[in-house]
Amino acid sequence: AGGDIPNPPDYKKIFLEIPVDKVHQICGADLIEQTTQPSRLIKTHLPIEYLRDSLKNCNAKIIQSIRDPKDTLVSSYYFHKLNQRLGCFTGAWHEFFEELVLTNTLYNGDIYDFIESWFEFNENRPESLIITYEEMKEDLHKAVQKIAKFLNKQLSEETIGRIVDKTKFNSMRKDDKFNMTNVPNFKASGGAFMRKGVTGDWENHFNENELEYCKKRF
Repeated sequence: AGGDIPNPPDYKKIFLEIPVDKVHQICGADLIEQTTQPSRLIKTHLPIEYLRDSLKNCNAKIIQSIRDPKDTLVSSYYFHKLNQRLGCFTGAWHEFFEELVLTNTLYNGDIYDFIESWFEFNENRPESLIITYEEMKEDLHKAVQKIAKFLNKQLSEETIGRIVDKTKFNSMRKDDKFNMTNVPNFKASGGAFMRKGVTGDWENHFNENELEYCKKRF
C-alpha cells in the first residue's frame, strides 16, 4: 500500500487487494477511506480472516459467488499458465494438482478453506446473498432478478435484459474491460483469460485420486 492520491478520483468499483494507481502505488484498500462515493462496489479474493472484524458489526451487503471448487481449480490451473507474475506454469494438469493444490501453494490459498469460511460467515447473515456460478449459467435472467431484489433495486425488464446481454460469457469475452487482452501480466500464448465459461469441465481433467481428494475436502 502507498499513501494518499492527490485529488483522488471517486472510484465506484474497488478491487480490494489490487493496485489501481500504478503511479502512486495505491491499492484498493487505500481507496476505501479516500473515495467519497455514497455507494461502492468492493471486489475481493481475500480470505474472510482479513475482513471479519470490519464486517461483523456493519450492515454492508455482501454477495458471495461460489463455483464448484473442482471447476475453480481447473480455472486456476489455466490462470497460472497465463499469468507471468505467477511464472506461467508449464506443467500438465496433474503436475499442477500435485505441486500447487496438494501443497496449498496456490496464489489465493486453499479454495476449500476460502469457500467454507466465507459461507459460514454469510450463511445466516441477513445482509448477505450466496449465489452460485451454476445457477447463473442455468438462468442468468433469474439470477439478475435475485441480485436486484437483494440490493433493493427495482429494475425494468428492459434493464434486466440489457444486464443479461452484457454479462453473458460470450459478451464479456469480447469486451476488453473483462478479457484482460491488454493486461501486460498475461502471456498472449498462454491462452485466453476467459476460456470456456462452462460447468463441469473438471471431468476432462481429474483422475480418480484427485476427485477423491476433493470429495474429502468438500
